[in-house]
Amino acid sequence: MTQGKSPRRSGAAGRIVLWIVLALFTAGGAYASYLSFKANPYVSNEARNGISKWQFMEECKGQLRTQLRTQLQGQIPAGWTLQYPPPVQRVQNVVQAPEGGWGWQSLVLIRTPDGNAVPAQFACAHDKSNGETRILGVQPAQQ
Repeated sequence: MTQGKSPRRSGAAGRIVLWIVLALFTAGGAYASYLSFKANPYVSNEARNGISKWQFMEECKGQLRTQLRTQLQGQIPAGWTLQYPPPVQRVQNVVQAPEGGWGWQSLVLIRTPDGNAVPAQFACAHDKSNGETRILGVQPAQQ
């Protein structure tokens, strides 16, 4: 008596389908990454403005912190922090300068260790011609 054996299959067709599916997923992931990088609001017009929007905002925040540290020395207790608006609002407040560069005007809260918050208005600009980013002014905000 012989047992019925099914012919042995190599699985080549299944392997080909698997490779096709894997290639499609990889291509889809690459395309999605491309679209998300292209639409990234922090990297817009780096060539036109001399610096990326994200880098400009980081330089402004660093310079603002340094300037406030000097201006507020002795006026408020050590340990203060800066609280910026939400990221979406920050990006919306940054504008392109007509001649190239960036401008940013925004409100920032200076938080003291005891929980008080002092609002301040600041302005920052990046000049593409000389590659310089600087704080244009900081003043107490009107309440």
